[in-house]
Amino acid sequence: MENNFLENISWSFTSVLCIILAVICLLIYVKSKQKEFLYYGLYNFILCTYVFLKTPYFPEFIREYIYSTNLVIYNYYSQSVYIFFLFMFYMYFIDVNINYPKSYKAIKIFLLVLVIIFTLLFIGGCFTDIYILYKTLFLYAFLPCAFVLTIYLIYLFFSKKTKTQLGIFSIIGVILYNVFAYIALLKTHLTDEASPIVYFYYGICLESIVFIFGLGYKINLLYEAKQDAQYTILKEQKRLNKIQENYQRNLEKRIEEREIQLLESQKLAEEIKIEGLKKDYLAQIKTLHLKSLQSQMNPHFIFNALNSIKVYLIENKKNEAIFYLNKFSKLIRKILESSRIDFHSLEEELEIIELYLNIENIRFENQIELKLIRENTRFDNVKVPSLFLQPFIENTIWHGFKADQTNKKISIHITKKERGAEVLLIDNGIGRKAAKLVKSKKTIKRKSVGLEMTKDRFNYFNQKYDFQYDFHFIDLCDEYGKALGTKVVFSLFS
Repeated sequence: MENNFLENISWSFTSVLCIILAVICLLIYVKSKQKEFLYYGLYNFILCTYVFLKTPYFPEFIREYIYSTNLVIYNYYSQSVYIFFLFMFYMYFIDVNINYPKSYKAIKIFLLVLVIIFTLLFIGGCFTDIYILYKTLFLYAFLPCAFVLTIYLIYLFFSKKTKTQLGIFSIIGVILYNVFAYIALLKTHLTDEASPIVYFYYGICLESIVFIFGLGYKINLLYEAKQDAQYTILKEQKRLNKIQENYQRNLEKRIEEREIQLLESQKLAEEIKIEGLKKDYLAQIKTLHLKSLQSQMNPHFIFNALNSIKVYLIENKKNEAIFYLNKFSKLIRKILESSRIDFHSLEEELEIIELYLNIENIRFENQIELKLIRENTRFDNVKVPSLFLQPFIENTIWHGFKADQTNKKISIHITKKERGAEVLLIDNGIGRKAAKLVKSKKTIKRKSVGLEMTKDRFNYFNQKYDFQYDFHFIDLCDEYGKALGTKVVFSLFS
């Protein structure tokens, strides 16, 4: 009687725990997209169906409609399925997919092949009498393979330096589950004990409790790592800005000191030289000012980009966060590199613009479509001021598109010319006239200096290198005068 009571209580607690964990883990997966929760939820769901076959409350029903029919084979098939999901959970929990991608792929394929084979046998077993064969294959083929894989995963885990606390969770959970599961298996087949299944229930309950705490701890580690990465990016950006500001102040100070020294000279020749040096230094200041402007993107853009990436971090979208952090760091690096030189190639400009729009597009859920239409040639020999296209694209995003516009399109057409290239920047926005009207009604008005700065940079570029760089706008309309967007024509002739 005492054994029956213990089995009843153990079965009830285990069943309820499996159902609760399956529902909670699957709901968390829908929200966070963390595959650990998906596999652990499916594991508990299949495990629950297996435990249901062991119910002590209506054994006659189970015996009559399950164990006395070909469906008895589900007793072993369900074990092979939930063990598959448990291994998938193990591999994601200890980051085998990240640290050992080849091993992860091989183990996953091996397990899938086993499950497919057992699934086919299960389907066949529902109509034919192959229960003994299935049982033999499960006990003497599937379980030994699972045991070897368990030992191998533990080896992989300890061959990498990981958090000690996380290792404790994984090892304790695996050991508890396997020890109690094998005790139940051995007692079932080698002894006459009344209720050996209770040992299996103990293993399930203890393993579930350990891994729930382990999952929570791992998610906390991931969140802290993402916070640290974001802090490092912001700190590095602040340091670079400070270095550039100090460099500009020191240069201006040296210019002023040099001016004072030159003005002390009384000779006419020295005065002429002073004027020449003064013009040269003023040109350097202007160049440095332009470089400073081109190397510092709009603060709103940097804030919005980091904020958008922060959302991915908070929502545990690890892959998306890493993807856009890589793009953001690459964009910042290219901008800083281009700030040290007067010009770069048109090819490099197009690459930076693609990176910029990819980052800017996060806020618009990738609604903005960018098309690069070009001839089958490269434009490495066409030299342009860095980031000359960015103010125009930013202006289009802020003022050219309507907030509720869904088909936002920007296309860049590049054509090779005899003395350089022609670049057409085309959008399908509301047009300049409507954009000015909307802008005039806004309470907070953003002063756009990008277009004026581009004119100054082109003038400086033309004077210094004897080029003929220019741009002009064309308002696009249909036959009834309705605005279809704006075209900006850049003539880049040497």
